[in-house]
Amino acid sequence: MARMFTYFIQCNGDGGPIKIGRSGDVQRRRRDLQSQYPFTLRILGFIRGDYEKQFHKRFAAHRIRGEWFHAAPEILRLAALSVPLIAAESAKVGVVRAYVVDEVGALRRATG
Repeated sequence: MARMFTYFIQCNGDGGPIKIGRSGDVQRRRRDLQSQYPFTLRILGFIRGDYEKQFHKRFAAHRIRGEWFHAAPEILRLAALSVPLIAAESAKVGVVRAYVVDEVGALRRATG
């Protein structure tokens, strides 16, 4: 089974809308999306696992359209918690900090 990540990609800098999606290759997904947008896209963070539907439901009040959401503080906090995974995954050195999402969609540090 291919590994999957749930990502947070922001458009147009601080305060811009955030796309919550999933991909097996987050860097490639950003590049593919970038070719469709005139504004700069940046990866805010990503989490190992497919939690796209849970996050879409959890943040429905902030939805702009489709997979795009306003840069609400709770979305930014969740994305910020996932940031340590970027360096570990990009450097291919394994996950330094592992996070899991509990049944209500809250990010917490994995134990063990």
